[in-house]
Formats: sequence, structure tokens, C-alpha cells
Amino acid sequence: MDCDNICDKEQHLSCCYYQISDQPTVEQLTFAAGEEIRYVSPLCQMVFVAEGELEYTFFLQPCLRTEGGSFFTVPRKISINIRFLRPTTLIIYSFRLDIDFCPRLHENVFSIKASPYRQNVVLPANALLLKEMEVICTAIKKDFLCTKFLRDQLACIFTTMCAFYPSDLVKQFFAPLTNHSFREIADDLFRSSILQAQNKVFSVQELADLTNLNIVTFRRKFQRIFQMNPKKWIIENRKQMILDELRLNTKTLDEIAARLNFSKRTELHRFCQIHFGQTPQAIINGLCL
Repeated sequence: MDCDNICDKEQHLSCCYYQISDQPTVEQLTFAAGEEIRYVSPLCQMVFVAEGELEYTFFLQPCLRTEGGSFFTVPRKISINIRFLRPTTLIIYSFRLDIDFCPRLHENVFSIKASPYRQNVVLPANALLLKEMEVICTAIKKDFLCTKFLRDQLACIFTTMCAFYPSDLVKQFFAPLTNHSFREIADDLFRSSILQAQNKVFSVQELADLTNLNIVTFRRKFQRIFQMNPKKWIIENRKQMILDELRLNTKTLDEIAARLNFSKRTELHRFCQIHFGQTPQAIINGLCL
């Protein structure tokens, strides 16, 4: 977690403002008794209190107290205030719902049909969750912060919660992450669907079909989220893929044409002439210089 405007410890000030990275991360932070922090995260967060005791509040919610061995969630783009009552160690997971949750979790926990958001709750960790958090702590100590590993561990934690806790409690625990903006969640899911298909789908209509939207609605939503019309986005993505393949120089031009969904090699040549002003072979020669 990057710190911004951290108060001078020599002046014994205890209020800090933390600016969170917009990339999925997991971090271990330690705070002294009496410290206070205030921050806004661009990502959803799940906080595990490894040890210590604190009070926190956000979004007009009543102040809640929690101690070591428990979890709470923090909505994105909502200011949270935390006051540490004892020396406290936190493990903070920052993540995006669209990339870290499977469709079943979305349906059962994060959909509009989920239980209404009443009040944030603290979730005490059972023995399985404590074991999983030990793995995370070990990974942090060894600086083994591989993105895939962290996402897999996060998914395992969420699955354990859904399997061993009452469904209403789990829904209420996660509800603050989504309840304040379903449009943002829908946009994240749309963006995720497009990005997952970007190396396989090269047609605006096929992308629209993936999102179950008619072509007019799809174009309008795509333009709003990506700040680019979908046809231009596909072309730019295809250009980058061609350059990457030509730079690697491990495939024939026929194989590259098939990989990028050109019906024949001459279409690849035509695309390169139009968008690069050169033939594929000329591009290869230029990259080799």
C-alpha cells in the first residue's frame, strides 16, 4: 500500500491518508495502538485482522469493533476510517469482482437477487480459513506474490466461506462490495468478457453476442467503457498481436493468418499494407535490424 501525506511521527500525529494501488494486491501492514487511518480504495477489499483490535466505520454505517482472527470487507470508492485499539497486523486483499469470482459465486452472493444490504458484518475465521491465511502470510514473507497464486488463494478463501458459513451471513458479509453500484459491477463483467475474448474474437457482432446485447446497445456500452468504438479496438488489438507474432518469428505467415482469424494469407498481407504500410515480411525484416 503506497502512503500519501503520511503524518510526521515526530509530531505524534496519528491520522494518515493511504492511497491504494488500482491493481489487485495482498499486503501485510502493522499499526500501533492509537493510530488512525482514512483512505479510499479503487478496488474492493477484504481485510483479515491477523492480531490486535480495531474499530472501523464507512458509508454512514455504525462503528464496528473487531479483533484478531476475523475478516471484514471494504467497498471500493467509499471512505473508510479505522482506529487501532491495540498493536494490530492486517492482511489486506484488494481485488476486482469480475476477475476473482466464479459465475456461481456471482449468482449466489453478488447478484441483484442476493439478500438486501443491511449492515456490514465481521466474519470470524474458522480453522480452515486460519490455515489458508497462514499460507498467505508465508507467501508474503517469502515475497511469493505471483498473481495467479494470489487469485487462486483468494478464490479458495471465498469458496471456504460459502461452504462452511450460513448463506445469509456470507451474503451480508460481501454485500457492501456490490450494493452501492450495480452498474459498476455490470460494467466490470462486460469489460472482463471482452478482455477474455480479445485474442480469439475479431468481429464486433461476435463480441456483442458474447455479452448478450443487441449490436446498437453493445456499441454504445463499449464506447462508454473503453472510450473507443469496438471496430477500432479490434483493429488495434489485432495489430499488436501481429507485431507480437512477427517479433517472435516462430510461426509461418499461414499459421499467423489462421491464428488471427484471417481466412487466408493474402488477407493478412492486405491488413498489414493498410495498417502498417508494409508487408509482413518487411515488418519482420525491420524488427530483425
